[in-house]
Amino acid sequence: RQMCIRDRRMAQQQKREADRRFMAAVNNFYDGIYECELCSKRVKSWKSARGLLGMGAPNLDSLENWHWFVKQVHPDYQERSDRKFSVRNIVAAFRGGAREVSMELPCLCTDGSYRWLAIQVQHIGGDPECPEVMAYIKDIDAKHREEAARNEKLKEALKMAEESNHAKSDFLSRMSHDIRTPMNVIIGMSEIAESSLGDRERVSDCLKKIHVSAQFLLSLINDVLDMSKIESGRLDVRANDFSLSNLVQNVFDVCRPMIIEKGHHLTMNISKVRHEGLYGDESRLQQVLVNILSNAVKY
Repeated sequence: RQMCIRDRRMAQQQKREADRRFMAAVNNFYDGIYECELCSKRVKSWKSARGLLGMGAPNLDSLENWHWFVKQVHPDYQERSDRKFSVRNIVAAFRGGAREVSMELPCLCTDGSYRWLAIQVQHIGGDPECPEVMAYIKDIDAKHREEAARNEKLKEALKMAEESNHAKSDFLSRMSHDIRTPMNVIIGMSEIAESSLGDRERVSDCLKKIHVSAQFLLSLINDVLDMSKIESGRLDVRANDFSLSNLVQNVFDVCRPMIIEKGHHLTMNISKVRHEGLYGDESRLQQVLVNILSNAVKY
């Protein structure tokens, strides 16, 4: 008999210890713990969440104060909160088999800021029309701020990706236009050279123009293949010494087939240029002048 009493006491002690550990775990996890009957005004505070919204907030020892707490929800969430935590809707949810009703909400603090809280109402028994519930409040503001920061970074990454794709599309669209000009010259000069095989001077002139256009085309293709420049939406400047007269002649050689085809007339006069020797990006300047002339021919 003494053995049974000792065993029973030991079992009771173990149960109390288990309950203590369980309550400690729950107490550490939640910032506010309340027990109440929904149809009465009785609220028992196991752990007050008053400090979460500031010391001006009332103690949640009655349903009136609990309703005050819920009313501090941000206006954007107020309607959903009222609907979710109304006594009628909570009772209806429990009657339908739900064990808890919960929601994450930004609530107004006494200093005017908003803090994200998780509110959870759990059914623990009582009359189905007047259930007994446990209400838990947890501060999740830090988690929400971290998620908001991550989402902002994701939005920024998406924006950068979209801008990069736009830059690629715009770059390739412009390059496809630029590439056609020297290609047409190469094709045209090749046809002229092929039909003038007996005229050595004419063939030599065609080959020279093909060489100029091919060099220009190679420069454009190198830009297209440099994807890092396409993604950044910019091109590097490569400076070197070059002759302005040679540049102008090259531009003329590239554009002349289009000019002749359209029946236009182009006159160039660089006699008053004081300095023919320049330092800069010859290929970029040639590209600009070719674009201006080709657009003039077209439009």
